[in-house]
Amino acid sequence: MSSSDNSYSSPYGFALRRDGTCHSNETSCAKTWADWYACCPGETQCTGGERNWVCCPTDGDCTGRLELNPHCGLNQTWSMFDKEGYFCCLEGQTGFYNKSNPGLVGVGCSDGPPSGEGVVTLNLKTQAPQSSSSSAPTSNGSSDHTGAIVGGVVGGVVGLAAIAALLWFFTWRRQRQNQPPVYASHPPPSWLANGGFQPGMVQQDFQGIKNDNMAPQNYTYPAEMEHSERPPAELPSGGYQ
Repeated sequence: MSSSDNSYSSPYGFALRRDGTCHSNETSCAKTWADWYACCPGETQCTGGERNWVCCPTDGDCTGRLELNPHCGLNQTWSMFDKEGYFCCLEGQTGFYNKSNPGLVGVGCSDGPPSGEGVVTLNLKTQAPQSSSSSAPTSNGSSDHTGAIVGGVVGGVVGLAAIAALLWFFTWRRQRQNQPPVYASHPPPSWLANGGFQPGMVQQDFQGIKNDNMAPQNYTYPAEMEHSERPPAELPSGGYQ
């Protein structure tokens, strides 16, 4: 099992030693020697027995798992020591063991320098870094993922609508620019490539204006003059009379 496994993070870990009974919010494991007791956080189970008391999520012995990543049950406020097995003291206390009893490793904690016959001071051990316990996953992760998915869908729909609106606008604008101009009556005269224009078109335009716009009501247009067969005669030399 990898030491990076956080399924046995605090509050699971090695048990605390108290001189006297455990507190009411703690799980009392058993009396270890003299007046010393092993105590665990209230939400954990004491296992390990005579070998060493540990605080586990169930009543199954998790000593092997904890030895891969050694730490106290409450690693934030407890200090860890080792004497043929890890145990913990309150922060600021000093761990010790009593060698005066043959065959019994009596460990305990002292508020000051430990004293007494056969008492040996122990060195503080560094606890493995821990994250919060992952044994009880919460539903926040799923709700966060759901919110992210909904937000992404809504954002995608809004983006597609904006793109469609822009495409429609540019298409409408291009069609409008490509439409030929619309005149109120007649189209303008047709100009030739060499710079001239077609007189017939102009005459047609003016005839339309004459017939439609310039003639007064009940006006009769004069007929063309009849052609005379007589040749023109010269005027007398005397001029006009």
